[in-house]
Amino acid sequence: QIVVAGTDVGDTTVQGYWNQYSDNITFTMAIPTTATDPTLTGGNIQLQVDFDGSYTNLGSSVQIAALDQGNAAYTMDINAATFEGTTGWTDGDQAKFRAIITDDAGNSTNGDDAATTITIDETSPADPTIADTTTIGAPVTDGYFNASNTGVTVTANIPADASGSGMVGGKLQFQAKISGSGANNWADIGDPKTNLTTSGDAQGLTITAASLAGHAGYAEDATITYRAVIWDKAGNRTLGSAYTAGTQVIDTTVPTVASVFANTPANPLLSLIHI
Repeated sequence: QIVVAGTDVGDTTVQGYWNQYSDNITFTMAIPTTATDPTLTGGNIQLQVDFDGSYTNLGSSVQIAALDQGNAAYTMDINAATFEGTTGWTDGDQAKFRAIITDDAGNSTNGDDAATTITIDETSPADPTIADTTTIGAPVTDGYFNASNTGVTVTANIPADASGSGMVGGKLQFQAKISGSGANNWADIGDPKTNLTTSGDAQGLTITAASLAGHAGYAEDATITYRAVIWDKAGNRTLGSAYTAGTQVIDTTVPTVASVFANTPANPLLSLIHI
């Protein structure tokens, strides 16, 4: 088993890919028991990687201790510095792996290629600019979110599937910032669109009025600004630019009229003559 991890808070990990957040690979393997081969104690295990058709050592060998024999889930970890510093590492490559086991006498056996490969993709997607924002529920007034609006449809331009692992299989999330609660209050708004099936087009999501009302800073006369966040298939993320052309001012206060009355003259005829 080969597992890639990004260990910082908020890191996105997609198994089978090494992305801009990846910082560790854990290899799990079985070591024969002493009954099978008692000479392995004192020997070692060397991981190898193939980026371009030939294997090279991946990190240093690890000695096999007596207690390691018979361990069906023995693990070895390779950090980012070691993996990315190995000769042949290139963004866009596919890495294959194997292990070489050597006994105490120096006899070695090359393991089979691991079933799992890792595609290296640290390329961030292009900016997923906002194409449009449109309120839902009549009357629709450009630039405002009013009392009759039940939500907002936000549409983003999905980058073309042309670089790295591509956008198909990726994810789209919209974020909002509402004035009055600080310049850095960008937060997710609404549910994400996962497992994108197309790219190079415009795709939208509907954000409900309830989602907007639950955002920090939501208040009368505050301004809502939107942006898109996008992840490619490998898990690389890009924060889109703010859509300043489509901001919306919150105005849900309904106008009121205190009273309506007619002032009828006591003598309509006199009033008509006066006119």
